Amino acid sequence: MGDQTPWHLLFQLIVLFQLIVGLTVSSRAVLGSSTAVGSNVGTQSEDAYETRTVKTMRGLESKKRAALEGEGWELISQTAGTVRSELTFRRPKPRPPWKLFGALGGALVILFIFIAIMAAITSTGDADEPTSAPTSTPRQAVEEEEEDAAADAESPAVLTPESSEDVAALFAGPTYGKDILERFVDAHHGEVIEFDGFISFLIDSESVVYSTAFVSLGDAQSPSSTGPMFEFSPQLLPKTPPLRSGELSEGQNVRVRGIIGSTYAFEESTTYTPEREDRIVLVVESVESR
Repeated sequence: MGDQTPWHLLFQLIVLFQLIVGLTVSSRAVLGSSTAVGSNVGTQSEDAYETRTVKTMRGLESKKRAALEGEGWELISQTAGTVRSELTFRRPKPRPPWKLFGALGGALVILFIFIAIMAAITSTGDADEPTSAPTSTPRQAVEEEEEDAAADAESPAVLTPESSEDVAALFAGPTYGKDILERFVDAHHGEVIEFDGFISFLIDSESVVYSTAFVSLGDAQSPSSTGPMFEFSPQLLPKTPPLRSGELSEGQNVRVRGIIGSTYAFEESTTYTPEREDRIVLVVESVESR
């Protein structure tokens, strides 16, 4: 039986149950037959009958007897009184519906066995299934790499003199020159640049148009003799640290981070020298004191 499947076991249990039910019904039928024979010869046990005693007026005994015999009762004794008569009847006790009980009980047993077997099969199947950690397919790996590359492309590197040859060349070049600045801005417009300098000129105003800060390269104590000037509006500084608009001052050494916007240049004339007035306008992101 060790090689039998749960379904074979269920089939055998059903056959066994049907055999038991058949034997039970047969034994009940034999018992009923023997009981009937015994009653015919007068040896039937009195426990197999139920009795009933009724009283009726004298002269009405036959009418009462006919009514009860129509219901299956059998007259076994009659006692006549002065006014009333007493009649005693009996009839076989109703037999329990053994066949119905057996069928219902069998159905319940089969149902319980079926549920137990299905639960065992389910639990065994779950235990046999190996649990493995989710693995990524080659296609998923390629898609993840492409997403990482796209994210890197969306977040370009910050331009500094150390990371960009163009910035290093610009900072080592002349202090002014419209063509030089325009070529640089055209090549890197919209990119983020970060560098050290100092505030060489400041107009602090509540208006963005009239709020201007010029940033020259180097330190206030030792200004650089090369590189252009940058311009931004302090009013465009974020309202959060490190530095805000009202915290800037001329001669302050700062580290500036901003987006490259456009160029600003003056035309040379007899009354104005354009030196260090050609500058790159930044959309400032942060200014930090250093």
